[in-house]
Amino acid sequence: MPLALRPALAAALALATAFSLLAAAPAATSHARRTHALEPTATPLPPCAVTTTRTVAPLTARVGQRVDVTVTLTAGCPIERYPLHIVYVIDDSADMDSREGREVRHEVQQAMSEFVPHERMDLRVGVVGYNTRPTVRCTLTRDTRAAARCFNRLLPRGQARLDVGITAALALLTRARSLATSRDEITEVVILVARQPRGATQCNRARSASARLKGEGVTVISACSGSECDEVCIRDLATRYFWRWRSSADVGRFLRSLFAPSNVSWTSIHLKGLAFTDTLSSAVTLIPNSAQPDPVATGQAPTTITWRITHVPKDGLTMTYGVRLDAIGALTVPERTSGWFKDSKNRVGAFDVPARQVDVLP
Repeated sequence: MPLALRPALAAALALATAFSLLAAAPAATSHARRTHALEPTATPLPPCAVTTTRTVAPLTARVGQRVDVTVTLTAGCPIERYPLHIVYVIDDSADMDSREGREVRHEVQQAMSEFVPHERMDLRVGVVGYNTRPTVRCTLTRDTRAAARCFNRLLPRGQARLDVGITAALALLTRARSLATSRDEITEVVILVARQPRGATQCNRARSASARLKGEGVTVISACSGSECDEVCIRDLATRYFWRWRSSADVGRFLRSLFAPSNVSWTSIHLKGLAFTDTLSSAVTLIPNSAQPDPVATGQAPTTITWRITHVPKDGLTMTYGVRLDAIGALTVPERTSGWFKDSKNRVGAFDVPARQVDVLP
């Protein structure tokens, strides 16, 4: 389920419990280890730290001999409190004036009233109803029980215009952005609960309104019900989750699981992206197909090996490759290196992996 990305550095939300990785090294190897604390700059820096280790074996070799390089990367992010703003956009049209419609509203209301925010979560919830016009039933509030009571104000009537509900949700989120120090500090979520946009025109309007949400880095979750559900349209509105319920109880189960404590993507900071490049000198040749996992790119003159990781696992990362030494003397492997990472709020940091010197004999 893909996470929406903010165009400005923004988004998600997870704390990696410390990554750990132990690499067993042969006797004739040497380790270089460094923990990178980021230097102060004018832009906000991530609270995470990347620890790197490079092992080169053997450290004494003959010209033309293969040498193996192993890099391990581990990372940890401390606990951090963050704002999470959620707006429920609920179909308030005559389509929902039925037993199923009432049951769906009750399930959404119940799930919201039972939601106990994580201690690190600065949660605010709002409710928007829509028919031919939008109505803000609740502005963003920390009181989830009070927000749940706003569902009692829904009075189904008229035709459904999902696009106006989406537009009203964006306006509600925009007004609340002044509550945080930085726009990038806020995780914004809109949950659309709908029957279906009627016809191609209504669907296109809803797509356009949802595109504006996505363009501002808002995570859009959509759900619909019944045989009339236009799955293609409703799915297109979402950035992260799409759900079609077969019964009203499905709605409550879905929402409870969505924000459950086990769903760490809403409750903590983690690394979600990492890139790392080694550059070799002209006296060192990369052995073809030796790099593992497969790098996203290799280059020539000079030789470069680049990995990009879109998900950093809890137990860390290991990259390996083999090289051939083509000159006698002390060779540095690699000649230089660079790396960067991004946390779940899209904040970027840099790291390097110290090189090793290999003595090459005739």
